[in-house]
Amino acid sequence: MSKGLGHVPNRLGLNYGNKASRVKKSPSSPIKMQDKTKDLERRLEEQYNQNEKMQDKTKELQRRLEEQYNQNGKIQDKIKGLERRSEEQYDENEKMQDRMKDLERCLEEQNDRNETIQKTRDQKFQYYNGQIEKLNESVQKLTNWTSQLKDCIAEDIQRQYREREAQNKMQDVQHAMQKILATIMEQQHKHISDMIEFQTQLPDMIRGELSIQQAPSLEPLLGKDPDVDAKSTQYEQDDAKYSKKTKTKTKATME
Repeated sequence: MSKGLGHVPNRLGLNYGNKASRVKKSPSSPIKMQDKTKDLERRLEEQYNQNEKMQDKTKELQRRLEEQYNQNGKIQDKIKGLERRSEEQYDENEKMQDRMKDLERCLEEQNDRNETIQKTRDQKFQYYNGQIEKLNESVQKLTNWTSQLKDCIAEDIQRQYREREAQNKMQDVQHAMQKILATIMEQQHKHISDMIEFQTQLPDMIRGELSIQQAPSLEPLLGKDPDVDAKSTQYEQDDAKYSKKTKTKTKATME
């Protein structure tokens, strides 16, 4: 594949015309001229191929330069990003330090509050212990007072029981005394009735006695009046029996 000289681009800036003009002309045959022409064409073609390769290498270098430029841009962007991140990290570190200071301050305040709470708790604990001791003393006093109250109630119950027994005994005594009094009143009433009856019969007895005294001469003949003697003797016996029964009943009731 041959190309004419007119079609070969002068990319390397070679002056082929000058070189051709410097070649000495020598008489040669047409065959040699053709060989030289072919050799020149071959050399030109090789030169063209080399130029193509050089252009490809140049393009490759340009591409690599562009890639390197792009990589440098990316690296610069990365560096800027790293610088920005470093600044952000620095700002974050500053914020972290501020937060740490705030936390330390909060921790100190919390410690102060804890100490205050502990002191308050200790004071409350002491106060509550004192109140518990007072409450225990009050409970002990209340227990003692309750025990004393139970004893007093028991004594009061016993006293009331004794008083009730005494009242019952007094009521029994009063009842017995009432019975005795009733018996005495009954006996006195009977005695009074007997005395009234005796006093009622006394005039007759006196008249009989007087008549006997006025007629002494009749005594040997008639003797004593058996009715008068019997009544007088009966009255004396009844009076003695009444006195004896009254004394016996009174004594039994009192016992």
